[in-house]
Amino acid sequence: MNIFAFVLITGLIVAAPAQVSTDQRAQRALSVLASLQANVKWNPETVLRADFDHDGQEDFAFSGTQDGSFVLGIVGNSLDDKAKRWVFRFSIVSPSRKINQICSLNAKIETRSPVLLGSGKRMWHIPPASRAISLDDGCDPIDVTWDQDNKKFELLRIHIIL
Repeated sequence: MNIFAFVLITGLIVAAPAQVSTDQRAQRALSVLASLQANVKWNPETVLRADFDHDGQEDFAFSGTQDGSFVLGIVGNSLDDKAKRWVFRFSIVSPSRKINQICSLNAKIETRSPVLLGSGKRMWHIPPASRAISLDDGCDPIDVTWDQDNKKFELLRIHIIL
C-alpha cells in the first residue's frame, strides 16, 4: 500500500505542472484574441484545444459575443505577437440561410473529425490529433475546417429542406 500511495502522489506532483502550463497557454491565447478584438466578450469556458490547422501543434478556439452577434476566434500555436489568428462573426437570423448566419446566440462549439478539403491531385496527410470545429446553433451546424490547398479555414454547411 505504501508503494502505491508513493507512486500515486508522485504522479500527481509530476502531472500538475503540465496542467498549469496548458491552462496558462489557454489564458495567453485568450489574451491574444482579446487584444485583437477588444469589444468581443470572450467566454473562457468555451476553450477548445486541438490541432485545427493541421500543423501538428495545439491551437485554441473560443466563442464570444459582440453586439448581438456570435464570434468564433482561433489562435495558432505560437502565442506571441505573431500568433496566427482567425475571427469569424455570425449574425443571428432565423431561418439562417447564409454561411455567416446562425439561428441562436446560444450556439456551442466543439471539436469534430476534420473534413478533407483540397485538390484531388495528392493524398493529404492530416496529423492524427487534428480536429475541426463544429458550431452548433440548434438549427444547421457549421463546420469550420482547414483547407490544406488555400491554407485557411473554410466554413461548410449542408442545408436540408424537408
